[in-house]
Amino acid sequence: MTGSILNYNILKQIQFQRENNMSRNWYYGTVAILGVGGIGSHVAMILSSVKELTNLYLIDPDKVELSNLGRTDFNYYHIDKLKVESIAEMIISKRLDINVIPIPKLFNRELLDDKQYLNMDRIDLWIDCRDDYYADYDIIRELSPYSQILRSAYNGHSITIDMNPEIHPVWGQGGYTEVMSNSSSARTAALLVVYAAINLNASNIIKRPITFNSLDILDMLALSQDIMCMDLEDRKKIRDIYYNKYHDEPPLLGE
Repeated sequence: MTGSILNYNILKQIQFQRENNMSRNWYYGTVAILGVGGIGSHVAMILSSVKELTNLYLIDPDKVELSNLGRTDFNYYHIDKLKVESIAEMIISKRLDINVIPIPKLFNRELLDDKQYLNMDRIDLWIDCRDDYYADYDIIRELSPYSQILRSAYNGHSITIDMNPEIHPVWGQGGYTEVMSNSSSARTAALLVVYAAINLNASNIIKRPITFNSLDILDMLALSQDIMCMDLEDRKKIRDIYYNKYHDEPPLLGE
């Protein structure tokens, strides 16, 4: 047994030798993902590469359908299988040391009260990727008051990242209003919410909802590059104008 553990530790060290400094701001040993469809499935796979992550709860009652394949990493083999179990299978195939807990249940108070599934005291971060608006963050706050909550959603090309969703509802009831959907928007939303999680404790992260059109990302990156090329005083002026203008009313980027 000792030899096996030693060999596995060596393999893990090799697997993450290039990621040692990438997740230095990661403070979450246990993460729960609500909804593992278009966004949540990608979030789960991205998080499986975070070395410091040890426990991952996947919560979703749905099964994989043919229509899911165009915007996720599910394949024909997974059709009619539970999404949470399919994602867990994919994660374990590349990362044996993560404790993945698939929960094929609706997220509600009954689930949270059932200690068979969730240990609320252990969850450091909740990432809500459900495709509808749910006013149930008060339940999380009540039972898990010290955990962080992030929200990621998309509707067509419109993406929202919310770093304080219990205060700012960002998604209308009824789910998608645009049937158009593709893997680019889903993957982009997943990458951004993981990036927000990694940097959530940074002082310069604005904890408010941000909504933008994914088609404008390259333009926004070009604008950001132009701003970074300005001298420090001009950059400070832009920052001050931005913060003063949006101090009370969070902006919706891309409008």
